Amino acid sequence: MLLFLPSWSSQTKPYHLEDDRFSRQETRKARKTVTSWAVVCGLVSLHRASLDGRPDSFLSTRDRLWSMWMDSFATCSSPPIVHFSILLAFLRMADLPEDGPFVSRALQWLFTDQQVLRLPEDPEESSAWQAELAVYALKAALATDWPARFPIEVVMGEVQKLFRDNAVPATLIVNQLAYTLSGNVPGMRVVLQYARAMKVELWPATIMHIFYSALGEGHLDIAHRALDPGWLEDGHLRAVHIRNWVNGVTRDPNARLEHRHRAIFGWVLVHALRDDIVFSPRTWRTALNILLRSGQQYIPVTLAERLEKRLNDGRLEGTLRSYLPSRLFRDIPISRSKDLIRRTKRLVKMLPVQWPIPHDGPPAGPLVFATELRKPIHEIRWQPNRPLVRNLVLTRALRAATRRRSDFNTAKWARYMLHKVSWRRAAVDPVTANLLLQSVLQWNRAYPPQTIKVLFDRLFVLGYPGSEAHPTGLFDTVKASSPSTPAMRELIHPERHARPFYKIFIRAFRKAGDWFAARQIVGLLRIAKDAANSREEAQVQTERPRATYLDRKRRFLAEAGAKRPGERSCICN
Repeated sequence: MLLFLPSWSSQTKPYHLEDDRFSRQETRKARKTVTSWAVVCGLVSLHRASLDGRPDSFLSTRDRLWSMWMDSFATCSSPPIVHFSILLAFLRMADLPEDGPFVSRALQWLFTDQQVLRLPEDPEESSAWQAELAVYALKAALATDWPARFPIEVVMGEVQKLFRDNAVPATLIVNQLAYTLSGNVPGMRVVLQYARAMKVELWPATIMHIFYSALGEGHLDIAHRALDPGWLEDGHLRAVHIRNWVNGVTRDPNARLEHRHRAIFGWVLVHALRDDIVFSPRTWRTALNILLRSGQQYIPVTLAERLEKRLNDGRLEGTLRSYLPSRLFRDIPISRSKDLIRRTKRLVKMLPVQWPIPHDGPPAGPLVFATELRKPIHEIRWQPNRPLVRNLVLTRALRAATRRRSDFNTAKWARYMLHKVSWRRAAVDPVTANLLLQSVLQWNRAYPPQTIKVLFDRLFVLGYPGSEAHPTGLFDTVKASSPSTPAMRELIHPERHARPFYKIFIRAFRKAGDWFAARQIVGLLRIAKDAANSREEAQVQTERPRATYLDRKRRFLAEAGAKRPGERSCICN
């Protein structure tokens, strides 16, 4: 801000309060000038104090500086650029919703009396003043949620009234305003609406700035609106933006889009396919997986059909199997949509072989845990959408992997199944649960201790020995859920299932360096041993009446035979 302020002239005479050469009016004017410069210094200090966050006295200090400037404005002899810089400084520091009343007061003061500012006579300097004043006034109105009281067209009209002789085109103001709204995504939405309504041309650099700012903040609707062909006529530049968009979203293969964003991303993929924008098969497979995981089913089937058509025409390289994820053939049959099922059946006929489940050796390709996936879709028996797992298939697939180092696909799917089991969305037996844990925790040492604690507590509260005394988990990382049923507790054997389960986590905590958590689980080993002994004693007590009856019968028959050795048994008579 100080760069705009003029330097003191070398011919300026010093002023002394005791000097009799100046009248009382000149003394008052000099004091007003000193007050305006004090306001400038106060604004600079307030701006520096607000770099790391607003102090508690920010609002009161700003109001005091504004009052000082208003009192000295009328009779102040400072250059016009000083007052213009002070006004811009006040507008720049109004960037939060709580600044709404201050912005309203400042704009009303500015627009009520149109002669409050002494404007320059130079046309170029007047245009620069007008553009800068309009941009920061609009930015303050948008940042403080006051566009309803001060719409864009109203603020621009009032600013143009101040500069009647040299009005700046709205295109310049709107494009400069878009550059200043870097983190204000709702403000960008208002600017786009105004540009569309008033038919204001947006420059390609402005469109790129809005697009990447909205994409970085996660507002896909604004990013999609910025790529309107009516604004961005360059098809090559639009293709570059779409390619960066898709690559950015698919960078995280486990991403999940919101309800209002999944359709936008789907139609962006449709436009990319229509405009012949090239992506790798892995990118297409990840993008379809993200759409299916987010709950979108219609657009993935449409994209699969169009990919199959382009592969047949020779416009794409590779096979259909390399472009489509296996999740497509798992989610569509349980969607109960006859149209999507009919269209997916035709795609199944195009695939040479379904993904097999390996019997021996390391798993090749994506693992499929449900046996229904090995059948064609028309042979699938419709069942409710229950996340049950065929434990035999899962166990056979994991046993080969746990004998060696687990590869990426096995560990990824094992993490996915452990997540479903911990949230009680899948049912596996304790042996399969231990195999899942071995696949995830045995070879991967990158998990932090807190992640292992959460995983342990979620599985521990399902009914393992000692969970009755810890309803929120051993480490208190889960909420108190519904208690485990007796059938679940009977399914988990303390010796065969619980003790290996605890030993797996003890080794995992030792690798993570959390020895205190490992010692806590060692105490559970003793509880499991006591539970195993109690179960054996209960089983003996249950079987004892039957065993006592048989022993008495044998003794009775033996004694009867010893008394009459010469007689034949009555059974032979």
